[in-house]
Amino acid sequence: MMETKKAIDRLIDIIGRDKVFSDEGYLSAYSYDSTNIFLKPDVVVFPTCEGDVINILKTASEFSLPVVARGAGTSRSGGPLATRGGILISFTKMNRIKEIDRVNMCAVVEPGVVTSDLNEEAKRFGLYYPPDPSSFRVSTIGGNISHNAGGIHAVKYGVTKNYLLGMRVVLMDGSLVLLGGRVMKSVVGYDLMRLICGSEGTLAVITEATLRLIPRPECKALVVIPFEREYEWIETIQHILQSGVLPCSIEYMDSMCISANKRVSEYAIFNKQKIESIVFVELDGNRKSVEFEIEKIKGILNLNNRKDYLSSLDTSEIERFWDIRRDISPSLNSVGRYRIADDVSIPLSNLKPAMIELKDFAKENGYRIAVFGHAGDSNLHINYLFDSQSDMEQHFEKIMDRISEVVLRYNGSISGEHGIGILKRNYSEKELDANAIRLMKEIKKIFDPKGLLNPGKIFK
Repeated sequence: MMETKKAIDRLIDIIGRDKVFSDEGYLSAYSYDSTNIFLKPDVVVFPTCEGDVINILKTASEFSLPVVARGAGTSRSGGPLATRGGILISFTKMNRIKEIDRVNMCAVVEPGVVTSDLNEEAKRFGLYYPPDPSSFRVSTIGGNISHNAGGIHAVKYGVTKNYLLGMRVVLMDGSLVLLGGRVMKSVVGYDLMRLICGSEGTLAVITEATLRLIPRPECKALVVIPFEREYEWIETIQHILQSGVLPCSIEYMDSMCISANKRVSEYAIFNKQKIESIVFVELDGNRKSVEFEIEKIKGILNLNNRKDYLSSLDTSEIERFWDIRRDISPSLNSVGRYRIADDVSIPLSNLKPAMIELKDFAKENGYRIAVFGHAGDSNLHINYLFDSQSDMEQHFEKIMDRISEVVLRYNGSISGEHGIGILKRNYSEKELDANAIRLMKEIKKIFDPKGLLNPGKIFK
């Protein structure tokens, strides 16, 4: 504790008292994320520039204090939690969009920039930043890079790493490393930028990112398809993708999500009969291509005797439909306030048998289960719902064991976009090759010899 006190005093001297807080209110406010885990840091600091970050890490290294970098705290894996106390760096004050470069189609941003704010600014220049996790209205670019965030448009546009052009990062000893630039192609040396992307803040702290932007699509269309048979949607998605149409988004919600979501009942088509699932297929591009693709999808649906579906090219109507999808997670609180929410990827060809097993497992054990997610890239969010935290904690290990066993047996991944953090660190070694794990741990030692950067994450 004495060393911690000395470090806090040092930080106050170097970066200023108005940026360093160790009172109980601040520590409690930064002790949790979107999980139900609470772990307090010893001090919370609010850098306003890269120099502050360098001084924070130099001080932490000198006093051997752990460091956790934090964006908006929307992580669903415990990624930004202080497992060993120490210094928590909040990037809420490093939130400037430094530049939108229209010619080179890129943006230069600080890590605390909110994802939706970047897109709104890019929109002014006719540009677009595709990665959009469901928390895009609050999540930050630094957190997105640290977890290689995806979102609903990943099926067509990819994930965060596909838009990284350059970064400035600080190592645990305070060294500044410059990576990349403003070009799409560069094969000089090892790709350290994409090594850091997705490393959950365990290798370096990001202070700036240069992100690729693309021309904003001229037009969007949405097809909303209800299904009466539970797994029929999987075959329909296969037919759409095999037709040569590449939607920018294909989202899925099951019967539990439908029954909990009040917005669904606003549409007569969903109230005609028992609906087991709904799929949202979004298209974008120029108007001619979008109209052509929407007709192609309608043809596929008609061939499969699917007559009940909705389609729209109207922007405001499309947004109303997307509100159904956005409301899934909060609406599930009415079914079970506490949840074991797992994020997995399963090959499309294996999706049906894997889902049958996981739903049968829920039925056999009396669990309530809700599944939704990014069907286009087979990244689903599996939720087991409980009325109390004690019930959830009692069944956590049993459920996580079963999910990981099923997902890996069907050649999937235990985390598609939420990261490993604390919640899945006991399972990462089940998916990864032993030699790959050895290399990863050696890389960690090179970047962070003392093991102070976001300790207790990814591996046991």
